[in-house]
Amino acid sequence: MAKIIGIIVVIASVLSGYVLSHGKIAALIQPFEVLIIGGAAFGAFLQANPSYMTMHVLKKSLGMFSSRFSHTFYLEVLGLVYEILNKSRREGMMAIEADIEDAAASPIFAKYPAVLKDDRMTATSATICASCPPATWPPTSWKACSTWSCSASRKKSNTRPMP
Repeated sequence: MAKIIGIIVVIASVLSGYVLSHGKIAALIQPFEVLIIGGAAFGAFLQANPSYMTMHVLKKSLGMFSSRFSHTFYLEVLGLVYEILNKSRREGMMAIEADIEDAAASPIFAKYPAVLKDDRMTATSATICASCPPATWPPTSWKACSTWSCSASRKKSNTRPMP
């Protein structure tokens, strides 16, 4: 929503500034220029890529207008995050390690089957929870992060290296 509002503010600011400086909005509307530039770009794309790649890009481009997430999925994710953070607040950060390391065996994750069956979500939750703040450094295990970018984030941060 903030992005849409930002786009509207930018367009309104540019157009109002242009009109206030005695410009004519009709001079900004150039459909033939869009046709020339867009057609040249699309033609170059078709010429530069094999047909299977062109079809793949077109399918993925159409897919970006749909979402694999629904309202209930968002509610499940929020409920899961609430339960994990509440458990860590009550019992400490080490209490949630078993849930994060093995999400399939976790009773917390079992309450949210849509999140549990999404591999990217369980891997991401392991990455987020394993990247501990310096106050709880070092974590006992980085096993859940081995395929993600925790090592890169450790290099960027000003924390001590893993022993």
